[in-house]
Amino acid sequence: MGIVHRYRTLRGLVNAVVLTAAIVVLAGLPATSLGQEAEPYDLVLAGGRVIDPETGLDAIRHVGIRGDRIAEISTTPLSGREVVEVSELVVSPGFIDPHSHGQTNEANEYQAHDGVTTALELESGRMFVRRWLAARAGDAMINFGASAAHGTVRRFAMEHYGEQTAAITRLIETEGLESEGLDDLFTETANARYEPVEPHETPAMLMELSKELDAGALGIGVPVGYYPGATRDEIFRIFELAAARDAPIYTHIRDARDRIAPVQEMLANAAITGAPLHIVHLNSMALGDIGVALDMIAAAQARGLDVTTEVYPYTAASTSLESTLFDPGWRELMGISYGDLQWEETGERLTEETFATYREEG
Repeated sequence: MGIVHRYRTLRGLVNAVVLTAAIVVLAGLPATSLGQEAEPYDLVLAGGRVIDPETGLDAIRHVGIRGDRIAEISTTPLSGREVVEVSELVVSPGFIDPHSHGQTNEANEYQAHDGVTTALELESGRMFVRRWLAARAGDAMINFGASAAHGTVRRFAMEHYGEQTAAITRLIETEGLESEGLDDLFTETANARYEPVEPHETPAMLMELSKELDAGALGIGVPVGYYPGATRDEIFRIFELAAARDAPIYTHIRDARDRIAPVQEMLANAAITGAPLHIVHLNSMALGDIGVALDMIAAAQARGLDVTTEVYPYTAASTSLESTLFDPGWRELMGISYGDLQWEETGERLTEETFATYREEG
């Protein structure tokens, strides 16, 4: 799948000062201790700036570790079989990344070096959650999890794609989630992005999403910006299910010239149903209207709604060039043009001609 960076060149992630040693895989920080250990620790992280968001601790401390557990956090130096001087580093619990499309050990290695110890695919979700969790169990380098993939489940509910759906299910059951031919079968259902789930198909869609929640999905991923055919009725029914199951919705909202209307749609659904809601990467959704969008979310929170959002710290975004986001009108919608797009594989800035070529190739 081709990936393209949009807006300005991605110049790298913000440099983190998180120590990515054994500490990042531990569950949290115990209360500060003033006592001395009876015997040397296996590992001591000496003199770092220890930050614990749960307790509010932000101070220079010495951390003693035995096995895979933090045994002591001290204001005075500790002795250990191995002592690592971290006086110019921050020591913190591992970071949870709720928006991680990279769900391979190769991706996990990069994430771990950034201090991420839990990487979750919540925006798009994963199909066949039970099978996916089993496939990753015992193999993943860091903690993992995913939401139920509404974008895939809705295709499976469309009766006129029944033949392709049956073929996909057979392939996965016999050869697994990495089966050859799956991409071709999904390509055959690509037009589903532009089609609605009909009212008589909605119960089957909701039942399948409920099964995915039972299988261990952490909520429902609703990246509706990638399937403009979804009606407001369809999305509202997802919120009703989420409310009934107390399952959060993670959504890439619709793309529209009026950037506030999609925010209002999701906030209204959350307010009416009571479903927990998380709007992903609000900065690239609201763009110049980010101020009012944040004000809306803050107002919803002030009224007791379970609504959250996220922003990322860089001035670029990435997505698939063949996605619906680049359907005709994308330049007017995003306020950018061909030269603002950079092709990942070569690093080149696109032109009208190369845009057409790469979009066709996918």
